[in-house]
Amino acid sequence: MPIFWEKRKLVLERKGRHFWKCPSPFGVVCVKVYPEGEKERASQAFLGASLLLHSGLPTPLPHFVGSLPCGRSFFVAQWLEDVMPWTRRLASLSCKEQSDFVENCFSLVGELHKKGLYHRDLSHWNLVVSKEKLYFLDPEEVSSFPFPSLRFRLKNLGQLFAPLHELGGLFLAKKGFEAYRRRCPISKGLFWLAWFLGWERYCRIRRRFYQTTGKRYSFLL
Repeated sequence: MPIFWEKRKLVLERKGRHFWKCPSPFGVVCVKVYPEGEKERASQAFLGASLLLHSGLPTPLPHFVGSLPCGRSFFVAQWLEDVMPWTRRLASLSCKEQSDFVENCFSLVGELHKKGLYHRDLSHWNLVVSKEKLYFLDPEEVSSFPFPSLRFRLKNLGQLFAPLHELGGLFLAKKGFEAYRRRCPISKGLFWLAWFLGWERYCRIRRRFYQTTGKRYSFLL
């Protein structure tokens, strides 16, 4: 199926990967192009998106994968309008709405784990809001749980907790953790371990960003 490359528009570039917004026979699509050393990731993205949709979890609809003459590969999926990271949406809400929204985010990740899946990079830009609905992005990072699963569940919880050290604090973290436990049972005592993992991630991200740019990192970016 042809892609109209002459009408492409660069909207984001990260880790050598390019994102293009293109018209196509499917409607407007997102074309994610991977560098030469990551040719297999396009197929992994299609597989990950298929796993999510088969499990009833929200992610942009995958269309197809392909390769370019230069040796790069690409993944074509549904384009989402008005996308923002969940952290930016959180910051725009009232206190009561924040509590409900955080519960929805953690409940969705609990459902992900309940279905035997996890996301290796659940950064604030890989759980996004589009038209009031949550979506998982970067499906190439999705896979089924290896044994034992607890380590990877805690990793995802820590990734969700990291922005709350800046934006919400313990109250929202505990509300989110309880919502997660209702969806995917886990020992209540593990909250503090996940919270510490979130703090460690929060500090690491801020330190690396400052060393690279000289600026303060924000999870609202």
